[in-house]
Amino acid sequence: MLQINIMVAVSTDNTTGSPRTGLYRSLDGGAIWTTTLLPIPTGFTGAEAAAVAYKFPATFIVTAHVFPGAESGTTVVYESTDNGETFGTPIIVGPGYGTYINNDETNLAVDNSQDSPYSGNIYVTYNHQFFTNEDALQEYGKQYILDPKYYSYSNLFINGVLQPSANYNVKKGKLIINTEDLPLEKSPIILQMIKVKK
Repeated sequence: MLQINIMVAVSTDNTTGSPRTGLYRSLDGGAIWTTTLLPIPTGFTGAEAAAVAYKFPATFIVTAHVFPGAESGTTVVYESTDNGETFGTPIIVGPGYGTYINNDETNLAVDNSQDSPYSGNIYVTYNHQFFTNEDALQEYGKQYILDPKYYSYSNLFINGVLQPSANYNVKKGKLIINTEDLPLEKSPIILQMIKVKK
């Protein structure tokens, strides 16, 4: 049943020493809040980038980015059908894969419109943090991200700023960004692959 005084919010909570999804619930319109930590799936060590949405009449959905370390970032969804009092086991909706795929920056929306043919649908989004040969500008001809064994070192520039090597990895055909945030859309990204001959 719809109760207008119930509020649910989420954030990244570091009180345990590792990032987790903090869930905050109020029954009185925000005057008093209770705090809990949502569980992370087995094999994962942290969570961040959470979002929450309401689904009529008594459901709250939470998405989060969970990870076992610096790779395999995965998007999960939690569901509460009792106005946010309890949440079910996290469901993996966007699995990561090593350093190749890191599904981060989750968001979601629910269609609560009474007249919509899609009423009740839940839409989850997340960023894939990797770039491939297909992301290159075609105006300069075919460009390839080489296998690192064929060059001596690489430099990555985002918006003209040289990035620390810890912020990225290069594999054949792929550039993986290791930071939490992706570059802004249409930001120039230049990957230099330099071979030093002896």
